Amino acid sequence: MHQLLSTGEIDISINTQYITDNPQDSEMIKGAIIDRYLKRNEMSQGEIQFLNSSKYLSEVKADKAQHHNYERIVMQGLTGVNERHRLKMTIIPAGIYCANSVNYLNFNEPVNKKYILGLLNSSLLDYIFKISSTNSNVNGYEVDNLPIIIAPEYIQNDIENLVNKLLEEKQKQYYNSNLCEQYEDKINNIVYKLYQLAEDEINCIENS
Repeated sequence: MHQLLSTGEIDISINTQYITDNPQDSEMIKGAIIDRYLKRNEMSQGEIQFLNSSKYLSEVKADKAQHHNYERIVMQGLTGVNERHRLKMTIIPAGIYCANSVNYLNFNEPVNKKYILGLLNSSLLDYIFKISSTNSNVNGYEVDNLPIIIAPEYIQNDIENLVNKLLEEKQKQYYNSNLCEQYEDKINNIVYKLYQLAEDEINCIENS
Protein backbone atom coordinates (compact mmCIF):
# COMPACT_ATOMS: atom_id res chain seq x y z
CA MET A 1 0.00 0.00 0.00
CA HIS A 2 1.21 3.50 -0.78
CA GLN A 3 -0.46 6.67 0.37
CA LEU A 4 0.02 10.08 -1.19
CA LEU A 5 -0.55 13.31 0.69
CA SER A 6 -2.24 16.08 -1.29
CA THR A 7 -2.95 19.72 -0.51
CA GLY A 8 -6.60 20.77 -0.41
CA GLU A 9 -8.09 21.40 -3.84
CA ILE A 10 -9.41 24.92 -3.12
CA ASP A 11 -6.67 27.54 -3.08
CA ILE A 12 -8.00 30.36 -0.90
CA SER A 13 -5.92 32.96 -2.77
CA ILE A 14 -6.45 31.79 -6.35
CA ASN A 15 -10.07 30.54 -6.12
CA THR A 16 -11.56 33.56 -4.33
CA GLN A 17 -14.32 33.96 -6.93
CA TYR A 18 -15.84 30.62 -5.84
CA ILE A 19 -15.64 31.19 -2.07
CA THR A 20 -18.73 32.56 -0.33
CA ASP A 21 -20.25 33.23 3.09
CA ASN A 22 -23.50 31.52 2.12
CA PRO A 23 -24.30 28.43 4.23
CA GLN A 24 -26.53 27.21 1.38
CA ASP A 25 -23.40 26.63 -0.71
CA SER A 26 -21.18 23.54 -0.42
CA GLU A 27 -19.22 22.85 2.74
CA MET A 28 -15.53 23.74 2.61
CA ILE A 29 -13.19 23.02 5.50
CA LYS A 30 -9.99 24.76 6.52
CA GLY A 31 -7.14 23.34 8.58
CA ALA A 32 -8.10 25.22 11.74
CA ILE A 33 -11.37 23.28 11.99
CA ILE A 34 -9.64 19.87 12.12
CA ASP A 35 -8.45 18.13 15.27
CA ARG A 36 -7.71 14.56 16.26
CA TYR A 37 -10.79 12.45 15.41
CA LEU A 38 -12.80 15.65 15.18
CA LYS A 39 -14.12 18.19 12.70
CA ARG A 40 -15.08 21.13 14.88
CA ASN A 41 -18.24 23.16 14.47
CA GLU A 42 -16.24 26.34 14.93
CA MET A 43 -12.84 27.50 13.72
CA SER A 44 -9.97 27.83 16.20
CA GLN A 45 -8.96 30.85 14.09
CA GLY A 46 -10.28 32.50 10.95
CA GLU A 47 -13.84 32.10 9.69
CA ILE A 48 -15.96 29.38 8.16
CA GLN A 49 -16.57 29.88 4.45
CA PHE A 50 -18.35 27.93 1.73
CA LEU A 51 -17.89 27.08 -1.93
CA ASN A 52 -20.04 27.81 -4.96
CA SER A 53 -19.32 24.30 -6.18
CA SER A 54 -21.45 24.34 -9.34
CA LYS A 55 -19.50 27.34 -10.64
CA TYR A 56 -16.20 25.89 -9.45
CA LEU A 57 -16.78 22.49 -11.09
CA SER A 58 -17.92 24.04 -14.37
CA GLU A 59 -14.91 26.36 -14.65
CA VAL A 60 -12.02 24.51 -12.98
CA LYS A 61 -10.59 21.44 -14.70
CA ALA A 62 -7.90 20.61 -12.14
CA ASP A 63 -6.87 17.02 -11.44
CA LYS A 64 -8.22 17.26 -7.89
CA ALA A 65 -11.59 18.77 -8.84
CA GLN A 66 -13.42 15.48 -8.17
CA HIS A 67 -11.65 14.44 -4.97
CA HIS A 68 -14.56 15.78 -2.89
CA ASN A 69 -16.56 12.79 -4.14
CA TYR A 70 -14.59 10.45 -1.85
CA GLU A 71 -14.31 9.87 1.87
CA ARG A 72 -10.93 11.24 2.96
CA ILE A 73 -8.49 11.27 5.85
CA VAL A 74 -7.79 14.96 6.37
CA MET A 75 -5.32 16.79 8.57
CA GLN A 76 -4.14 20.23 9.55
CA GLY A 77 -1.52 21.43 7.09
CA LEU A 78 0.24 23.61 9.66
CA THR A 79 0.89 22.72 13.31
CA GLY A 80 3.20 24.38 15.81
CA VAL A 81 6.52 22.60 16.38
CA ASN A 82 5.99 22.72 20.16
CA GLU A 83 2.42 21.42 20.17
CA ARG A 84 1.71 18.20 22.03
CA HIS A 85 0.48 16.57 18.80
CA ARG A 86 1.80 17.48 15.36
CA LEU A 87 -0.45 15.11 13.43
CA LYS A 88 -4.11 16.08 13.78
CA MET A 89 -6.35 13.98 11.59
CA THR A 90 -9.92 12.87 11.15
CA ILE A 91 -12.16 11.41 8.43
CA ILE A 92 -14.63 13.44 6.40
CA PRO A 93 -17.41 11.96 4.25
CA ALA A 94 -17.77 12.51 0.53
CA GLY A 95 -19.17 15.88 -0.51
CA ILE A 96 -16.91 18.16 1.54
CA TYR A 97 -14.30 20.35 -0.17
CA CYS A 98 -10.87 21.06 1.32
CA ALA A 99 -9.11 24.41 1.36
CA ASN A 100 -5.36 24.47 0.87
CA SER A 101 -4.71 24.73 4.63
CA VAL A 102 -5.89 21.10 4.73
CA ASN A 103 -3.91 18.08 3.61
CA TYR A 104 -5.57 14.79 2.74
CA LEU A 105 -4.53 11.25 1.89
CA ASN A 106 -5.09 9.34 -1.32
CA PHE A 107 -4.49 5.59 -1.54
CA ASN A 108 -3.54 3.52 -4.55
CA GLU A 109 -5.65 0.56 -3.38
CA PRO A 110 -8.60 -0.09 -1.06
CA VAL A 111 -7.64 0.27 2.60
CA ASN A 112 -9.30 0.37 6.00
CA LYS A 113 -9.19 4.15 6.42
CA LYS A 114 -10.16 4.05 10.09
CA TYR A 115 -7.31 1.67 10.83
CA ILE A 116 -4.91 4.01 8.99
CA LEU A 117 -6.38 6.97 10.90
CA GLY A 118 -5.71 5.18 14.20
CA LEU A 119 -2.08 4.55 13.21
CA LEU A 120 -1.49 8.12 12.06
CA ASN A 121 -3.02 9.63 15.21
CA SER A 122 -1.06 7.24 17.44
CA SER A 123 1.68 8.47 19.77
CA LEU A 124 4.27 6.39 17.92
CA LEU A 125 3.74 7.86 14.45
CA ASP A 126 3.29 11.34 15.87
CA TYR A 127 6.65 10.93 17.63
CA ILE A 128 8.33 9.73 14.42
CA PHE A 129 6.88 12.70 12.56
CA LYS A 130 8.09 15.14 15.22
CA ILE A 131 11.70 13.97 15.09
CA SER A 132 11.76 14.04 11.28
CA SER A 133 9.87 17.31 10.74
CA THR A 134 11.97 20.38 10.07
CA ASN A 135 9.32 23.11 10.42
CA SER A 136 5.67 23.77 11.24
CA ASN A 137 4.40 22.54 7.86
CA VAL A 138 2.95 19.04 7.69
CA ASN A 139 4.86 18.23 4.53
CA GLY A 140 3.73 15.57 2.10
CA TYR A 141 7.02 13.70 1.86
CA GLU A 142 7.27 13.51 5.67
CA VAL A 143 3.80 11.98 6.01
CA ASP A 144 4.27 9.73 2.97
CA ASN A 145 7.48 8.35 4.52
CA LEU A 146 5.88 7.37 7.83
CA PRO A 147 6.12 3.60 8.37
CA ILE A 148 2.64 2.18 7.80
CA ILE A 149 2.23 -1.49 8.67
CA ILE A 150 -0.76 -3.33 7.25
CA ALA A 151 -1.68 -5.49 10.23
CA PRO A 152 -3.68 -8.73 10.23
CA GLU A 153 -7.40 -8.14 9.85
CA TYR A 154 -8.23 -8.81 13.51
CA ILE A 155 -5.80 -6.06 14.61
CA GLN A 156 -7.19 -3.67 12.01
CA ASN A 157 -10.68 -4.41 13.31
CA ASP A 158 -9.63 -3.75 16.93
CA ILE A 159 -8.21 -0.35 16.00
CA GLU A 160 -11.16 0.45 13.75
CA ASN A 161 -13.61 -0.27 16.60
CA LEU A 162 -11.72 2.08 18.92
CA VAL A 163 -11.55 4.77 16.23
CA ASN A 164 -15.31 4.46 15.70
CA LYS A 165 -15.82 5.02 19.44
CA LEU A 166 -13.58 8.09 19.36
CA LEU A 167 -15.32 9.55 16.32
CA GLU A 168 -18.73 8.93 17.90
CA GLU A 169 -17.78 10.38 21.29
CA LYS A 170 -16.20 13.49 19.80
CA GLN A 171 -19.37 14.17 17.79
CA LYS A 172 -21.04 15.08 21.07
CA GLN A 173 -21.24 18.73 22.06
CA TYR A 174 -19.62 17.93 25.42
CA TYR A 175 -17.54 14.85 24.84
CA ASN A 176 -15.83 12.93 27.66
CA SER A 177 -12.12 13.72 27.29
CA ASN A 178 -11.12 11.08 29.86
CA LEU A 179 -13.00 8.40 27.91
CA CYS A 180 -11.37 9.55 24.67
CA GLU A 181 -7.96 9.34 26.34
CA GLN A 182 -8.71 5.76 27.39
CA TYR A 183 -9.59 4.82 23.82
CA GLU A 184 -6.42 6.48 22.53
CA ASP A 185 -4.31 4.67 25.14
CA LYS A 186 -5.75 1.37 23.95
CA ILE A 187 -4.88 2.24 20.34
CA ASN A 188 -1.36 3.21 21.39
CA ASN A 189 -0.85 -0.09 23.21
CA ILE A 190 -1.96 -2.05 20.14
CA VAL A 191 0.37 0.02 17.93
CA TYR A 192 3.34 -0.47 20.26
CA LYS A 193 2.86 -4.24 20.09
CA LEU A 194 2.34 -4.15 16.33
CA TYR A 195 5.62 -2.30 15.84
CA GLN A 196 7.36 -4.51 18.43
CA LEU A 197 8.62 -1.67 20.60
CA ALA A 198 10.66 -2.40 23.71
CA GLU A 199 9.59 -1.03 27.09
CA ASP A 200 12.31 1.64 27.13
CA GLU A 201 11.28 2.80 23.64
CA ILE A 202 7.65 3.11 24.77
CA ASN A 203 8.73 5.08 27.84
CA CYS A 204 10.77 7.43 25.64
CA ILE A 205 7.72 8.14 23.47
CA GLU A 206 5.32 8.50 26.39
CA ASN A 207 7.66 10.90 28.21
CA SER A 208 8.58 13.02 25.19
